[in-house]
Amino acid sequence: MSQLFLAEVRIVSFGFAPKGGALCNGQLLPINQNQALFSLLGTTYGGDGVRTFQLPNLQASMPIHVGNGFAQGQAGGVGTVGCFLPRSVDSSTDIRTNEPCDLLFWLTLKREPIHGSKV
Repeated sequence: MSQLFLAEVRIVSFGFAPKGGALCNGQLLPINQNQALFSLLGTTYGGDGVRTFQLPNLQASMPIHVGNGFAQGQAGGVGTVGCFLPRSVDSSTDIRTNEPCDLLFWLTLKREPIHGSKV
């Protein structure tokens, strides 16, 4: 991985947040232990702004860019989408589905080297 920036969100396919990071699962963090991160995020994603602030919750979600009617921290969309096949599909049609891929989003809490990176 390349250089990390504080509050940077990265997408990974492994099941843990690397050292110096936290999963984007909406957890509350204490401000007094994460002052630099709080100065960037504030209470955009929640928290009381006095003792705690919240990380973004990107579970079963995908981040999008601010603009086109979307504000930072705004949630939208639906959790699942149904797929309906037309009645004209014959029985010999090969229909393949892919299991959903579990991607994790993690946010950089501190600028610490990650194993194998040059930070």
